Amino acid sequence: LMTHTSGLPPFKEYWRTSKSKQDTLNKIFAEPLEYEPGTKMEYSDLGIILIAEIIQRLTGKPLNVLANENIFQPLGMTNTMYLPPKKIWPTIAPTEFDKQYRHRLIQGEVHDENAAAMGGVSGHAGVFSTAPDLAAFCQMYLNGGVYAHQRIVRRATIAQFTAPQQLSNGTRTLGWAVPT
Repeated sequence: LMTHTSGLPPFKEYWRTSKSKQDTLNKIFAEPLEYEPGTKMEYSDLGIILIAEIIQRLTGKPLNVLANENIFQPLGMTNTMYLPPKKIWPTIAPTEFDKQYRHRLIQGEVHDENAAAMGGVSGHAGVFSTAPDLAAFCQMYLNGGVYAHQRIVRRATIAQFTAPQQLSNGTRTLGWAVPT
């Protein structure tokens, strides 16, 4: 989970009318704020979608490529990816029967409708993984950003990512909801 203080609403059903990723982004760009940025912290799919777009524009690379190059490959997470190929869909657990958008069992595709409407790669949904791959990611996290003697993330970034945030009454960090 990610939290932010942008003032954007937590969720909107853009998939009902959006025809593309850019159409969804345009709708988010035009979204009125629900509160003054920096005054409240709450989860927002919209904020995470925008963060991914900002990162893509800054780097010139799509989120799935960046995640693979900078996280999944260095950690040896060979079974973690966006957009899994159809040949491995039978090995992926179904997530839901989508009664609203695709009207079928969702298996091997992102179940989040907005992420699906944007092409399956989004900051808020779309990554598929396995338990061993997630164990490597979690071990890197617990090691302060290092895995197999290789620094993946700076220790200071991990510390900032896990520090309780003032606006949340200590119940959220930048990366996680904290049990109360």
